[in-house]
Amino acid sequence: MSKQKLLLLLPLLGLFSLVTPVLAEEFAEIIPLGATVVPPAALPPPGTKFNVLGRPSGKPDASVIFGERCAECHARGLFSPTLEQMSNLTTEEAHKELTWGVMMEFANGLDDFERWELAKYVTSLKTDEERDPRGHGMTMCKNTMPLVADPKHDWPGLSKDNRSSRVATNSQINSETVKNLKLKWAVGFPQVHSFVGGGQPVSVVGDRVFIGSLNHWVYSFDTNSGCAHWAFEAEFRIRSNVAVSDGVIVFGDTGANAYALNAETGKLMWRHKVDYTPTARVNGKVMLHDGVAYIPVTNYQEVLNMGGRTLEFPCCTARGAVAAYDLHTGERKWKTFTIDERSQFIGLTPNGVNRYGPSGVTVFSGMSVDEKRGVIYVPTANQQTEPVIEESDAIIALDMETGAKVWVKGLAPEHMGGQDVYHLGCEAWVDAERKTCSPLNPKGQGDRDIVAPAILVERQDGKEVLLVGTKDGTLYALDPDAKGKIIWQTRVGRGGEVGGIEWGFASDQNNAYVPVLDMDADMQGSGSLTAVDLMTGKFVWRVENVEAECEGKPVPLCGNAFGLPTTVSNDIVFSGTSDGVLRAYNKNTGEPVWSYNTAHDFNTVNDVKGYGGGLSYGGPVIVDNKLFVFSGNDYAQFTMPGNVLLTFELDK
Repeated sequence: MSKQKLLLLLPLLGLFSLVTPVLAEEFAEIIPLGATVVPPAALPPPGTKFNVLGRPSGKPDASVIFGERCAECHARGLFSPTLEQMSNLTTEEAHKELTWGVMMEFANGLDDFERWELAKYVTSLKTDEERDPRGHGMTMCKNTMPLVADPKHDWPGLSKDNRSSRVATNSQINSETVKNLKLKWAVGFPQVHSFVGGGQPVSVVGDRVFIGSLNHWVYSFDTNSGCAHWAFEAEFRIRSNVAVSDGVIVFGDTGANAYALNAETGKLMWRHKVDYTPTARVNGKVMLHDGVAYIPVTNYQEVLNMGGRTLEFPCCTARGAVAAYDLHTGERKWKTFTIDERSQFIGLTPNGVNRYGPSGVTVFSGMSVDEKRGVIYVPTANQQTEPVIEESDAIIALDMETGAKVWVKGLAPEHMGGQDVYHLGCEAWVDAERKTCSPLNPKGQGDRDIVAPAILVERQDGKEVLLVGTKDGTLYALDPDAKGKIIWQTRVGRGGEVGGIEWGFASDQNNAYVPVLDMDADMQGSGSLTAVDLMTGKFVWRVENVEAECEGKPVPLCGNAFGLPTTVSNDIVFSGTSDGVLRAYNKNTGEPVWSYNTAHDFNTVNDVKGYGGGLSYGGPVIVDNKLFVFSGNDYAQFTMPGNVLLTFELDK
């Protein structure tokens, strides 16, 4: 094969970004503008031979490959797992991630032998005997009765209702009885991934608890004993919730797969790849309504820019989406992208690497249903590259039947010029020169998007409003009858890259109960909890400067950031902080009425070593006289690690 044919073949293999400086120099006249990567610090000596993938010939040195492609992120230990954490993976599991998973694009250009060598290197700090056993790790129920739904008490999705209110109706837990809330059982999850736990959201239907895990498994537990009725292994890690409707559960994994299982038996009904963009995933919250499964699509492509000082990748082409599937058959009804058109070439970075845009606007959040208006409300993330579009940091109202955009309300911060063009590589701790930043945002300000589900609530005056909380620390009340016109807005926190308002909040007809992290990428927060009047947007009460219980716990991951979505039960509101303390407050006054420190070791019903950590991501679920919560969320180093699902019950 001639060298010219070889270079013409490289784009078909997706390898143009890895053309070596030697070949690029020799064939500059036939390589499209901007197709080269940043030259390495030291070019190979004259006469070095290269293989077809553009790497030096000879036996690969995995430590060199790690230094070239991985160390910039994994040696930092911020957002990305360290070598010690990655050693929880087996070599086969690491190879899978390099070949098909989240590290696929970073490994682009390595041949299969090099991938295996790198996989062995990054998992070398532990032996198989030192790792948790593979498998679901649960104690199976000896007797299983038919699953019978209990609509009066069930919590079948991200909220008890599809409006995302997070209000537990018909609950026995209130300010008088909460003192009798005692731990009933704990389940420990085996660790088969770099991160221990992801603060997994919980769903409850009848006498079953449904939950997914970073260990690839989805479980159905008995609410009374913690034994498992069944366990199902997905192909990749699970960050989404597990939603339940009409005898079917639906969830997604980090390989962008959506699954539907029989809720009673755990048998697979259907499975679909929702998006084929590299590093696409279903990290957001699945929502089921009226026989349709709505699946959000996000993407991890911006992480490619975190290696900016040593290896710069073209950015970005990914865009968010929502896909709708028939709940029982899996037939796709529609798919709508948050950005209407595919990205275009928009220029070069200072290093001569291609830039594409617009991109981003993924869907990390949960969605909410508006039956009256026939739409679902989809919160969106920031865009990663320009040109500026209104769908960034927005609420998009999609027609439930067709997926058409009915209206879009952009809420990018006013103090940032009404735009939020940002990616993780545009941080001083990644590259002090910020070479990969958008020209519209050279200082790297941003990441103030919407991760919390919007809440559709009817106020005491009968008016329906749509409540939206942003990572910029602002709570909005929008008019759903006026294309999202702002009724009022109020600042409840200073905001930050991690939040602001992050994973969710609760609202009854009077107040919204808003937890705030006020945390940047350094993971040091200064949290608060605020009750906001729905009529005026004014504060009713506010809890701040809570003294974190961090003695003997890792700092800075331990703190007082309110990262757990709130849940309302009668006259109290539950929340939790990054020190692992579950807290309950009087919803009328903000006075504390109960707390429980979850960040300690637990005896588990399945005999897996159990320990709690920071509280974040999936909020407390209250069903009748029980409360369920997952303790531990070190995914991307958000809070302290932990691996337990805890079930509390009122002591009779």
